[in-house]
Amino acid sequence: MHTMHDVLGLQSWRWLFLIEGLPPLVLMFFVARMLHDTPASAPWLTADELAIIERDLRADRESTRHTEHKSFAAALRSPRFYLLTGMGVALLAGTANVFFWLPTIIRRTGVTDLWTLGMLSALPYVAGFVCQYLMARHSDAHKERRWHAAVAGVAAAIGWAALPLVGGSAALSVAALTVTAAGTFAAMGPFWAMPSLYLSRQAAAGGIALISTLAGLGSLVSPGIVGWLNETTHSMAAGQYYLAALMLIGAITVVAVGPHDASSQRR
Repeated sequence: MHTMHDVLGLQSWRWLFLIEGLPPLVLMFFVARMLHDTPASAPWLTADELAIIERDLRADRESTRHTEHKSFAAALRSPRFYLLTGMGVALLAGTANVFFWLPTIIRRTGVTDLWTLGMLSALPYVAGFVCQYLMARHSDAHKERRWHAAVAGVAAAIGWAALPLVGGSAALSVAALTVTAAGTFAAMGPFWAMPSLYLSRQAAAGGIALISTLAGLGSLVSPGIVGWLNETTHSMAAGQYYLAALMLIGAITVVAVGPHDASSQRR
């Protein structure tokens, strides 16, 4: 943003998008070459690694053998499906609004230098990356999803709710945004592992796709709702409280799904 302005006749913000978009385009070819349809067709797996993956896949199939939703249509008639959708909407809406509003929130604390703004804006994402990995690892180790996703969702709600209270301080605003981003990203791993636990293989593909679609609609609409609240109230507080409530509702719905076990699903 500082050094690329008017290079080749392009404004600095255009260079920002070009430079950010180039690595995914290059990596696309490497990913397409490295990914394979099945573990057995991946030449970079050793025999021991292949055996471990095949064992885990068999265990996953066995864990969903007794699910009550043997078809996509059956899943649509279950309240659990819509409770999962509630958390999906909250997470994707929260993620979209972190991306959309984070620089604006920091700028409103008085930070105007682009370099400083960029460095401060990076901190919540670094924390989110670390917490996402650690939460997913802890969730896998304990074979538990609901409470991991719910606790992370509550942390994100606390971060959003704290922002209006610390809006005058850049340091405290970044701290609140860090909690928000960490909670939002940390909930992703445990949550997206849940639909396949409650849906059979026949229902899982369509169910996960519909949850993602409905959640995506939430992420599309929520920034507009927050913007409307900000404009109507002439403050960012209302939008931040809205997002806090949305994350809290998502945490409640994911707990309300109930435990994943064969006995509970056959009732």
